[in-house]
Amino acid sequence: MGRGKRVLPEGLKVTFAALTGRSGGRGIFGIEDAADEVARQVKLQHMAERIAAYDRGYEGGRRRCPRCGQWQKYKGEASRELVFDCGTLTVQRAYYVCPACRETSYPLDEKLELSEEQEQGRLREKLALVAVLTPYHQAPQVCQTLLGSERHASSLRRVALREAERLTASGHRHTLRKREQDRIYLQVDGQLCPTREPRQSPEDQGYREAKAVLAFSQADVAEVSKERHELLAKVLQAQITDSEEFRAIFQRAYQQAHGPHAAEVIVLADGARWIWNVVEDLVPHAIQVLDFSHAKHYLWEAGKLIYGEGSAFVPPWVKEQETLLLENQVEQVMAHIERFLDLAPALATILHYFQQNAARMRYGTYRQRGYFIGSGAIESAGKQLTAARIKGPGMRWNVADLNALLALRCVFLEHSWQTYWDSQTQLAA
Repeated sequence: MGRGKRVLPEGLKVTFAALTGRSGGRGIFGIEDAADEVARQVKLQHMAERIAAYDRGYEGGRRRCPRCGQWQKYKGEASRELVFDCGTLTVQRAYYVCPACRETSYPLDEKLELSEEQEQGRLREKLALVAVLTPYHQAPQVCQTLLGSERHASSLRRVALREAERLTASGHRHTLRKREQDRIYLQVDGQLCPTREPRQSPEDQGYREAKAVLAFSQADVAEVSKERHELLAKVLQAQITDSEEFRAIFQRAYQQAHGPHAAEVIVLADGARWIWNVVEDLVPHAIQVLDFSHAKHYLWEAGKLIYGEGSAFVPPWVKEQETLLLENQVEQVMAHIERFLDLAPALATILHYFQQNAARMRYGTYRQRGYFIGSGAIESAGKQLTAARIKGPGMRWNVADLNALLALRCVFLEHSWQTYWDSQTQLAA
């Protein structure tokens, strides 16, 4: 490692393979590149010395088996390569084998809380973050710039899958601040994601719905402008699953938002029957609100059926119906649509939609109470979850990979990423 190198304890088999970052530049860039390389080697040397203090994890001739509790016998040493953001260490570890259950254990791995794969420590966090934010085909450039080697890019998919498993096993639950007399919102929506799933019909393009739930407190809504609000804190969960399994996801978000202790719980969603079935079963006391933009969409479709596509009569008719909805006159809106059924039988589907959701369309009352009537927050969150990272050109996903990435992206977008990784640090302390 050059002049001033500190000697490791005798007998410790450690090899250094420090990353070669940039090739070295001129002027201030060259000075900085050289300083980075020195810092890497110093960090690697320090880590090697600290690991050496564990004496290969040797615990004598025998130790208790972590699986069955019988005595394991010392069998010798085995090497292992550990990869960090500053380089690679090859360490020798004592290992023990249990004659009873054949379990092999490595005390050094246990004491250092080493993960199963090569990548360790902060490198795991950094690679997971790259996977969350960067399309895999762009990852080599990002890894070269941020980590000093593009070879890490080949590990991103594996790291993402493993870290998502750890995230689930950790029981990490980001929670909102608990307040007295709080008003909690739960918004539910679906985002279609491109998958490699077998096609189920000629019309099936392979897209599968990621069901998402967003929970937030009205106290955490900041008004940026009259048209725009920002959530200062939120809980976000999303997964490609069926409506039955989504119940547990919805229930978890409800608990994380302290829904059981809230003065009011408001659920905002579109007219999908499966959503309201979940709501009625799990939070029957919640105030159910049909997203106003979805109601407006159906009014536009009705107007086009009544007057014809492009007719000048459509906008004023829709505006009149919107005003009625905002005045709690959904029955009048349905009566207006019903008058034209003979002229346009296709209106029956739209009329049925309004009939099914009439109790959720008391927008005048909702606005008087200060409730939000639009589900723009979950629609925005859904786009952030999928548009930039999952729906890129040519992207197709295995569902397992996609759900792993969705889990990690939820943690990132709900701003609990650092909290989760801090908990991993505490586990390894």
